[in-house]
Amino acid sequence: MSRLMRRECGMVDLPERPTDADVFKYSAMGIHYEESAYDNAGLEAENSSVHPSWAFANVYSSPVVRSVFTAEQFMRWSQIVLSHLRGGELHKAIDVVVTAGDCSYSCILSAAQMQTVAEPWFNKTPLVPLFGEYGNGETDHAWAGNERRLDNLSQLYEDSVALSMSSEGQTTAGGLDALIASVLCGNLEVMEPAFLASGNWRDGLWCHLRAALVLCFSKVLMSAHHSVQGPYGVLVERLTGSHECWQEETARAVVRRLAERLKDTYFATASLEELLQMRVILQFLSPSEADWLNLTEELQNAAHDSNGDRVRLISHLLLCLDTAYNEALHSHSVQIYNSNLAEALGRYTEHLVQLPHCDPSEAMRTVIAMALHLRDASQRASVYAAFLIACRRRELQNATRQEMELLEAKLVQMFCKADPVGEVHDEVMRLLNQKIEPATMLTHNPTAEAVLWRAMHADSSEDFATVLRHAMEACSSFWLAEPHAELDAITDVASIIQRTILPNIHPSVGGAFPTDMEVAEAHFWLVFAQLRSAADNHARITAQLDVALAGCNRTLVFQLAQEEAALMRELHNLVCKVLTYGGSLVRRVSTCVTAVSWLVQVFVEEAVLSVRLASPSKSVMSEHLHHVFTLVEQMDVLGYLERDLLPQQSAGELFAAVRALRMACGQKLHDQLVEEARKVAAAQHQLFGGLPSATKLMAEAVGER
Repeated sequence: MSRLMRRECGMVDLPERPTDADVFKYSAMGIHYEESAYDNAGLEAENSSVHPSWAFANVYSSPVVRSVFTAEQFMRWSQIVLSHLRGGELHKAIDVVVTAGDCSYSCILSAAQMQTVAEPWFNKTPLVPLFGEYGNGETDHAWAGNERRLDNLSQLYEDSVALSMSSEGQTTAGGLDALIASVLCGNLEVMEPAFLASGNWRDGLWCHLRAALVLCFSKVLMSAHHSVQGPYGVLVERLTGSHECWQEETARAVVRRLAERLKDTYFATASLEELLQMRVILQFLSPSEADWLNLTEELQNAAHDSNGDRVRLISHLLLCLDTAYNEALHSHSVQIYNSNLAEALGRYTEHLVQLPHCDPSEAMRTVIAMALHLRDASQRASVYAAFLIACRRRELQNATRQEMELLEAKLVQMFCKADPVGEVHDEVMRLLNQKIEPATMLTHNPTAEAVLWRAMHADSSEDFATVLRHAMEACSSFWLAEPHAELDAITDVASIIQRTILPNIHPSVGGAFPTDMEVAEAHFWLVFAQLRSAADNHARITAQLDVALAGCNRTLVFQLAQEEAALMRELHNLVCKVLTYGGSLVRRVSTCVTAVSWLVQVFVEEAVLSVRLASPSKSVMSEHLHHVFTLVEQMDVLGYLERDLLPQQSAGELFAAVRALRMACGQKLHDQLVEEARKVAAAQHQLFGGLPSATKLMAEAVGER
């Protein structure tokens, strides 16, 4: 019935395909020819009207290639293929073209055949369809012999090799045929030169991966008991090996060849974006112990990038990869083999500060979020320190040092709360003390700067008590520094004690609260800084008063005289506190007794200035002398003047200042008496015109003195 229908529709009736055991039997078709008389030539010459199926039977029985077909044979062979297709028997058409060795038809027909979960390779291997012919795993198509795909690949390989070595392959059409065949079968030797000619690294990468994919696909099918004959099978075995663990070694070999190709050909000339893309791809393809993300050289080159785009790109990439590792999206950690992430974040934070209208607090939140990715405490500390240094360098251009100190204290507290690891805080302080530039220091000494950082990092009464002890030790070391005391550094630390440390120390049960002696010593250094500042102000006001006395602005003279007197009273009150609090310092560091004597000496010297320049009255000079002698007596009573305690040089300088005050007072009284005598003589001369009487009065006045 079906044969009759085919004849009526004009289709060619085909014999059944011969098997290995039973080659085409003509008797089954009702045709009996002698074997010796039945050949291709006789069939064309003598029996031209024979049915096409019988005419092509002998050709169909043995594999041939299209090149041996005559035009008429090829037409008849095509009719056979088309008849199978019209009859809905695609698998038979594939068998015909594969057996005939026609590569193009074979691949086209195989590509038209849908693959399903019923395929043997699908059930036996973990593969996915190679050529993209998905059946969604839900169709009802039965298996249709897709093991022919290996035959297709073998034919394609032989065609690609033959074309590449022939003159036909040098033509445009022939070269394109060879390239298409090599892409389909994974012939890298033919495929790679054509793709590399484009100069695009993605093409070179793709052809390597494509070749590896096809060869591994073929290898898995061969392992599933499908044999591949001829050169293609040899190629697959050569590139994949014949042992059981061929997958890992093949993967390593593919990645190694690909890495060599990319590194030798593209790394030197690619842009940073392309270079990072290549490195990431190689990292994902390589085993977990390989490290393609060592970007040390790229970071060094990025240091010369003024706008920070390169280091920003590297930082964001490494952060994304680190996040992917933390979420188990891939097995390589960018923090295990190198410190590129920490270095990149450190440099990125420096550029972040330079952004226009960048708010330091908002930038600090960003820095904290990035730094918390780092598992190493020292690396997190390096990022925080880099940001603080860069922020200080920028903000000092427009802000005062006190404003900068308040801002930094806020920034430090932000990361201390977000990252409450003591090791991080200690490392930040160490890095800041090590890397801070002298021009950007907020204090006059690195040790004072260290005290400042400690105070910024403290967040409890116990912490501030510890910082207070460090501050007092720093002050005593500043005073004993050689060749001379670092007075400005003492003032810096005293300011830190007053503004930051003492206000944050609150008594607590069982807490490390400072002792009374420590509190007294802290107040001594506060008085030290206050007295020094008051002495500087007094010297300035006294000099201005001396100039004003030579003029005629009585209002200014009165104002300056009032300020000078107030400063002398303040100095006296402060020097009295020095004697009160100084004992606690001397008990801890006996050599610091010179600080007490020096402060008393400063007061005496300011009294000398007051006497010489401010023209005080007799009562004021008497008051100054009384205060000084009283202070010296108190020093003696309190033991500051003990021979074994106070060095002879310091004692000599103190008493020399006292003698200078006595001499200044005597000289000032003498000058005042002489001036008064002159005034009296001048008055008498105007009244009586008697100059001798005036001279006599002056001499008498000097004699009385």
